[in-house]
Amino acid sequence: MNKLLRLLVFLLSLSQPLFAYVMNNSSSIMDENGSEPFITPAGYTFSIWGVIVIGSIAYGVYQVLPINAKKKVYDYIAPYSIITFIGFDAWLLAADQEKLLLTVMIFMIMGIALFLSYRHIVSAAFNTFEKIAVYGTFSLYFGWTTVAIFANIAAALSFYGLPNTGVLWQMAVLIAAAATSLVLLMRFSFPLPYLMTIIWAFTGILVRTTGAGKEVLPLTFLTITAIVVFIVLALRNKYNLRK
Repeated sequence: MNKLLRLLVFLLSLSQPLFAYVMNNSSSIMDENGSEPFITPAGYTFSIWGVIVIGSIAYGVYQVLPINAKKKVYDYIAPYSIITFIGFDAWLLAADQEKLLLTVMIFMIMGIALFLSYRHIVSAAFNTFEKIAVYGTFSLYFGWTTVAIFANIAAALSFYGLPNTGVLWQMAVLIAAAATSLVLLMRFSFPLPYLMTIIWAFTGILVRTTGAGKEVLPLTFLTITAIVVFIVLALRNKYNLRK
């Protein structure tokens, strides 16, 4: 059974770039209809998906090798990896069909699966390659998905009727994203790659709001505040761990 699950992990890790190529999906699910809210990260930040997909393939190949047959961590996270990779493919399909409520549900399921995986990953003993291909990849995947859940909520709300200029509801979504990110950062003692992914996403939001007009200044201020809080608490946590 474990061998079958690991094989599925391997095959589904390969399905992600295949689905991305076939769907030819844009970096943002809202670009085509022009309803993208301000709190969607700037387009360049979505390049992180390329790193995540490549890392997923490296993990998928590595965990199925005979030398790792007795590494229990790969058995523990295999079911959650399968859910995550299927979720990525399903998200591309849902986004292509403009089923935006479905994209939110898919990302939430992926977020839960990644959380359950990450609990095992952060406590595992990894070699140098595994720290990059497994710990690093899942940190990026989990961090980006954390923010993507709320970006997709904002996109869905905008798509189904709320105006882009509705700063108040976007502030609410942004605060929820920041609060959730902070809780998870604290839960896992501020792991650096996860932290940097969160900061990358919020910096993308900051870039998008900067210069967008006076009406979005509250969003800019909130984004800057969130980034500062993440960094300050991370540094404080690191200092406390050294004491």
